[in-house]
Amino acid sequence: MILAIDDIAPEVADTLKKLATVYPFPQLSVWEGLAKRLYDQGKTAEACYTLDLTAKPYGKDVARHAAERVTHIPAHLKGRGIPAAWHERLHPASTLLCDHTLPLRLGTRLYLRHGMNAVGFAPDDILSHAIHLFDDTPTQTGFAGINPIQPAIQWIALDGCVLWSRGDHTLHLVDTTAIDENLPSELASRRPLPHATLTFDTHIRKLSGPIQDGTFFVTLASTIPILSDECRLCALDLHAIRHFFDRYPGEHCDIRQLQALRQDIALPNIQQTLDNDCAPNGDTFITCGGGMQPSEIRFIAPNGAWTTKFAHQHPVLAIIPSAHGIVSLDASGLALLWNGTQITDDARFALHTLPDDLQSLRNTTLSIDWPRKHLYVTRATPHRTLSDVLNHLQAFRLDAHSATPNFLLHVFPGLALTSDGTFHFWSDAHGSVDMQWQLADATANSDDWRELLAIQSPSIEEDPRIRIIR
Repeated sequence: MILAIDDIAPEVADTLKKLATVYPFPQLSVWEGLAKRLYDQGKTAEACYTLDLTAKPYGKDVARHAAERVTHIPAHLKGRGIPAAWHERLHPASTLLCDHTLPLRLGTRLYLRHGMNAVGFAPDDILSHAIHLFDDTPTQTGFAGINPIQPAIQWIALDGCVLWSRGDHTLHLVDTTAIDENLPSELASRRPLPHATLTFDTHIRKLSGPIQDGTFFVTLASTIPILSDECRLCALDLHAIRHFFDRYPGEHCDIRQLQALRQDIALPNIQQTLDNDCAPNGDTFITCGGGMQPSEIRFIAPNGAWTTKFAHQHPVLAIIPSAHGIVSLDASGLALLWNGTQITDDARFALHTLPDDLQSLRNTTLSIDWPRKHLYVTRATPHRTLSDVLNHLQAFRLDAHSATPNFLLHVFPGLALTSDGTFHFWSDAHGSVDMQWQLADATANSDDWRELLAIQSPSIEEDPRIRIIR
């Protein structure tokens, strides 16, 4: 990205301009001290701009080391994505593109699925954290039980717990607040996590939510195969579940027997698949499709009551979460941004320029960068290894005029996936990789350029992993 002095706080810009005119030129410790203060104040763009300026008088190597001391991120990691080594058949990008298993936020970390484990990352920490999660006996950490062939999973976060299902009758609850990160790894890998289960009469198809009060949406396979999936609104008594964990450490908890299923409401007139047609929206779920009127937007409350708005004139194809709110998208390409039940902005996307078999948006993974009005649409083939998935992938970025193959495949609040299968910490405000994780053009050496540009990158000026100051 291009970072100009006009893009940073005016008071910082004034300070930098004054420093640059001082004679003799201020010592490195002055610039580094200023950058450290800015970084500690959360002014990351200003800190990075300051560090980039030091490369000209003091040289690239000196500036690289200064940036490492300020951000605590080694220079060889910058621009290269989240620092992790993945098994080819268990790569989180393949999991996302094939199974639509999106990242999950738990506390300050974003978690990706890796086989039987969830691996968490935070932009201010180069260390990852693994939870052996997708097992009947989950443990605090460790990679035991990785198997190249894994069923798709559904997962959502609920007040420090992970609710997940492998598509059978059972919903698993794992309480991650019980994790003790001070334990040595050899003990943590054997420490069981509090685990509860909730069994339904039929297979669990999809999960969505929760909304503000903790209610989550479940679709279940119908008891009569020719009928649509069954939809339910569920809520748990987490206090009772955690009280059980406290009284009986290490014991499995059956949520129904404990009578901790606080709510289980059937929605007989709702037919949501939870596949791009439903998202949590504050204190309601916002939905489209599912037997509703084609242009209808429906808001479903925790008690099953619902209200309707007809804000579109064409059939609504998808409900898409974004960092700025929920977006509804119709067949004409009109997208509306919602805040609760109110529309706050709109945009248009050239859906008609997609290949014919993608225009319905079925079986696709959708994401949106609202400030820049970019819609990302991806659909993978059933291939399982990362290299095969990327070689056969249908992926486009849409704006108001066209659909084009793009370097970015998917953007999330805080995370992005690029076309080489790497995940990057993402800044929604700047539409680029987080500042402290970008490769600075001012300090890049030939090895950096060879490694980063070995894949099909946009021009250096447009590459979201690279920072150029003007």
